[in-house]
Amino acid sequence: MNPNDIKGRAIVTGANGGMGQIFCRSLLEAGYKVAMISRPQIPPSDFYKEMVRIFGEERVALYRMDLSDISSIKGVVKQLIDEAEPIDILINNAGMMGWKPQVATNGFEMHNMVNCFGPMFFTKSLYPLFHKGSRVVNIVSLTVWIGKIRKTFPYPPKRFNRFERYSDSKLALQILSLRLADEWKADNIAVNTMDPGIVDTKIIQLHNNFLDRLCDLIYRPLIRSPKEGADTGIFLALDPSVEGETGCLYKNRRQKKIKRFIRHKDADRVWRILENMDVER
Repeated sequence: MNPNDIKGRAIVTGANGGMGQIFCRSLLEAGYKVAMISRPQIPPSDFYKEMVRIFGEERVALYRMDLSDISSIKGVVKQLIDEAEPIDILINNAGMMGWKPQVATNGFEMHNMVNCFGPMFFTKSLYPLFHKGSRVVNIVSLTVWIGKIRKTFPYPPKRFNRFERYSDSKLALQILSLRLADEWKADNIAVNTMDPGIVDTKIIQLHNNFLDRLCDLIYRPLIRSPKEGADTGIFLALDPSVEGETGCLYKNRRQKKIKRFIRHKDADRVWRILENMDVER
């Protein structure tokens, strides 16, 4: 591809995951340069090497970032801002569902940091690189409908339940995405979320216990491939029909009703937590 034909720059977190690979390849095929963001201490994947071979080093870059560590996020933000290359598309795809209680470096419960506050801190910090028409796509989950902002949030509660921790973190991500969309609306920077459904990724790997086996039995027929799961995210990132749309939740390329999230009683509280991260040292 002629450098003059490159459409712009896209960033994908969780780039080596099932949906992450679909996002990266689709954006590259659409003519974008892609910054692939993966966890530290993992050697370059075969997928990354394949993308470099097909599309060239000038269009594929690899960055290492730990979403549970503010200093790691700040390091990548500094790299990107120093490069001063505008961001056209950001897909916050990275996420987790853990097996045991974990705490991030700032004391937040790990799901809250990796699935919500890490990605939102990263996004908010990159504001200088976004421009009119930029698009941010945050991956939420069908579990946003059952999540809660509990008294201990964003810190760990006494009892660990991985489904609750995951659901609560995705609800917080949905709430913050709507608030950021409102904050950036005047700049014409779109911030939307999408529910990919139940996707066959590492997140749904199960323990050999009764509850996990029961969930597997119930939901296995509904599980989508990573390509099917990523489809709406690609639609939000690239399709001309959603230009100018912001503050929306999509599933299967259709908008969902979001009044309960806009008017959520804890929206201000969750937003203040994110804002206070900006002043942490």
